[in-house]
Formats: sequence, C-alpha cells, structure tokens
Amino acid sequence: MDGYSLTKRKENQDMLNLDKIKFWSSLVLFASCQTNEIQKNEKLLLIKSISKIGVNAYLDIQKNIEDSLNNWVKNKTPNSETETIYSYKVDSLLCINSFGNRLITCIHIFGNQHNSRSDDLIYFYGENIDANWYFFKGPCLVLPRNLYSKDTRLPLSYQQLHQIALKEIYSGYLKSDGEINEDWFTSYFEGVSWGLFEDQASEDSWLKGRRFTSKREFYEACHLEKVRSNWYGFKKDSVVSSSDKLK
Repeated sequence: MDGYSLTKRKENQDMLNLDKIKFWSSLVLFASCQTNEIQKNEKLLLIKSISKIGVNAYLDIQKNIEDSLNNWVKNKTPNSETETIYSYKVDSLLCINSFGNRLITCIHIFGNQHNSRSDDLIYFYGENIDANWYFFKGPCLVLPRNLYSKDTRLPLSYQQLHQIALKEIYSGYLKSDGEINEDWFTSYFEGVSWGLFEDQASEDSWLKGRRFTSKREFYEACHLEKVRSNWYGFKKDSVVSSSDKLK
C-alpha cells in the first residue's frame, strides 16, 4: 500500500479529525497571549502544510501512511524490522512542500523490548509521482532517555517525542519569513545519498542503461526504486499500490 490515488472521502469519514484540524487552524489566527511559542510554532507549521493540499487530502495522506506502515509490519518487509519489534506511531504533523508533491514526517519508535533505554524518531518521506503518493523511510534519530527523563525504564511519551520532532526534525520546514523552505526538501529528496544525476553510469546496477535528462525524473526514479526495495524478497517484487495484494 505504498502508492495510491487520492479519492473523495465519504462525508462522515474522519469527521472528528477534520474538526480537530479546523480547530487548530482557527487557533493560528486567534492565538491568545497564553499560548506558548512551541504551540504557536506547531500550529503555524500545520496551517502552512494544510494550505498546500487542503484538509481532506491531508487526512487522506495520514491514513494511507498508517495503512502502508501497518501493511509493511504485517508482512514483515525488510524495511519494517524495527516496527515489528517495538511499538510505533506516525507523528501527527506532515510537512508538505510548496508544490504539494513532497512530504516529510516521522515515526515514533518506543518500548522496553530488550531492556531498551532509548527511543527513536525515524524520518518518513512521501512523494506524489504521476498522481500517486509513494512512501519510504529515511534515517533514524536515536534518543537516549536519560537526556529527557529521570526514569529511563519508561518509554518517552508521544507528546515528548512529538516535541523533540518539532525541534530536531521539523525546524527547517519554514524559513525565517514564515515561507516554506524548499531547499530543506531538496536536501532530503535530492541529496548525494540518492546518487549523482551528473554520473548516472555509476547507478547502472538499477538504472540498467536508462538515462535521464531531467533531474526531477532522475530523482523520482531513485525514489521509486527505494519503494520497490520495500518489497524485495516477495513474489510481487514491484511498486505496490493501494489496490495490490501480496500473493
């Protein structure tokens, strides 16, 4: 369930979540002097993100991220080893880029399996390619509990991890003038770790002779290859869409 086409939601679907987001959005405009800076910042990030794709699409994407992650875990795919061992939850904030076709969020990893004394935040990316959203994971931020809590036996709470994500992961989303920082997205989606557009021959292990004259198309191909790797080892070794079922 890595890719899907956005469809019209039923009128009664996720109404509670919809009302919650509308409420948060209204608070951005009427924030009281009692609201702290972290809360103000979170609301600004949320309203900026929603403004690029709309509330319904935002909720659709959230649901499909959760479905994709749960599907990976259910099938024990190679990229979900951590989530099959520890408890996990998708962060509530999606950072959407200026063009509405890329997103960055994170997965909370917590639990006390194997006497763990740390929790994690895993970068999680999405990209809309040819009207379908595809999802793939990024690097992991390890969080020793002793830096945030006296009792290292207890996992950090969702709110603690969310606050850390706001500071450590999402801080680059907006520029100082409040506009979306597209360079921040470029650094994650087109960095050298994906390969070099100028040296495509070095990527022939998967390009297999293909060559791209457009950077956008080259990196989209890189990302789709990453999505395919989510399902390596399965009979259906391809990009899996929301209508696909493993056989």
